[in-house]
Amino acid sequence: MGKRIDKFLSEKIEGFSRNKIQDFILGGNIKLDNVIVKNRSLILKNEGNLFVNIPKPKNSRLVPKKIDLNILYEDEHLLVLNKRAGLVVHPGAGNYDNTLVNGLLYHCKKSLSGIGGILRPGIVHRIDKMTSGLLVIAKNDTTHNNLSEQFKNREINRKYICLTWNSTNLKKGFIKKNITRSKVNRKKMVVCNENLGRDALTEYQIKRKFDFEKLSVCLYECKLQNPLLFA
Repeated sequence: MGKRIDKFLSEKIEGFSRNKIQDFILGGNIKLDNVIVKNRSLILKNEGNLFVNIPKPKNSRLVPKKIDLNILYEDEHLLVLNKRAGLVVHPGAGNYDNTLVNGLLYHCKKSLSGIGGILRPGIVHRIDKMTSGLLVIAKNDTTHNNLSEQFKNREINRKYICLTWNSTNLKKGFIKKNITRSKVNRKKMVVCNENLGRDALTEYQIKRKFDFEKLSVCLYECKLQNPLLFA
């Protein structure tokens, strides 16, 4: 087969991201021919039986909280909002009360999908704390599965706008690298070897340049592309 076990399972099991599958592996919830697998990068070379135990959700201690949400669209299936910079998307160590999820629990009551787990109800995808931008929130499991499939297949167009300081003045091009979570700072992603992490392809184009006395700033538009289409 020649494919990493985490990638293989994320393609076969609907509703669970590759990162979530890796959590299952580290938790001892994946068996290959009745042997627990702890290696997230294990290459499946031969046929065998894979057993996946999806852990039961732990008791939630999340509480709804009234947070100002900039909702651009909402219906019975989903909502689209513009997350402000500085707002954490979902609860984590040290922050269980002031996240977007707390605000969603207040706004949507019980109308959120449960596929993402008790700490990520309705969350189909995320952006970093200091990044602002649009997020799609699922109100039920069917919508969540459909949206997850579209994100996984790169069928949703995603575009970012960013500023670079003292950049190289590159006009346009592509950046094709594999990325994984940093071992030094788990909150950050880093570039890694081709056989590790997730493949990522970003198309960039400069939109405007600002020259100051001791600083050059460039405004770029970046689009996330499907690496398979450019292989």
